[in-house]
Amino acid sequence: FELALARRREPPGYNGDLFTVAEVEDFCRQYPQVRAVMLGRGLVADPALGRRLRGGAAATRQELETFHHRRLSGDTPVLHRMRELWNYLSGSFDGAERELKAIRKARTLAEYQAAAQRLLGDCPLRENAVIET
Repeated sequence: FELALARRREPPGYNGDLFTVAEVEDFCRQYPQVRAVMLGRGLVADPALGRRLRGGAAATRQELETFHHRRLSGDTPVLHRMRELWNYLSGSFDGAERELKAIRKARTLAEYQAAAQRLLGDCPLRENAVIET
């Protein structure tokens, strides 16, 4: 990171393992030229991290329970995991663009399963498949 930082003309952002208020504050003191930090996994570990960085309170038990249940309820968690899987599996099939689009747009498990079944059943396997990222 420091090598990249030294070579940049524009003020950079940072995306990395910052999980606590102390880690964010230490990072910002060490790298004052960084204009923004991304806290994705830090916010998953502590849903109140943004509030705590502004001097607010830690998450309550009720907030953590609500955070958990929102991630668990409905089809969304499964759909997210399966879409991520298709980022890798898609390179194994030819002519699957329509079905992959349907997978990405699926709002329910039933829609997802129908699109995935069409892809798995109808699209030819790619010879010498290469994973495209």
